[in-house]
Amino acid sequence: MKANLAGKYEYDNENNIKVRPFIKWVGGKSQLLGQLNEHYPLELHHGIIDTYIEPFVGGGAVFFELIQNYNIKKAVIIDNNKALINTYITVKNSVDSLISSGLIPRSLCCVLS
Repeated sequence: MKANLAGKYEYDNENNIKVRPFIKWVGGKSQLLGQLNEHYPLELHHGIIDTYIEPFVGGGAVFFELIQNYNIKKAVIIDNNKALINTYITVKNSVDSLISSGLIPRSLCCVLS
């Protein structure tokens, strides 16, 4: 199952919060991001690549890193776990409701539009 998170990712991030995965996932890449960065294509570093397709998103560490630090205009995340993808879709489509219900503290949020 896939979630198309198309759109320009612009941050309303006045608290300068680094967005990190909100789900811990087996095989997560958070601790490897520095090492992985060395292997990204030069075209990504130079802003030529602006579409990211993640076939096994899991917790999304690489996804969150790339949309914050590179010129990513469109992202497609895919995972075989339907519940996981539905969670990403719910957060994307209902973030205001999740914040107002107290499930996500407003102080920890930045807005992806």
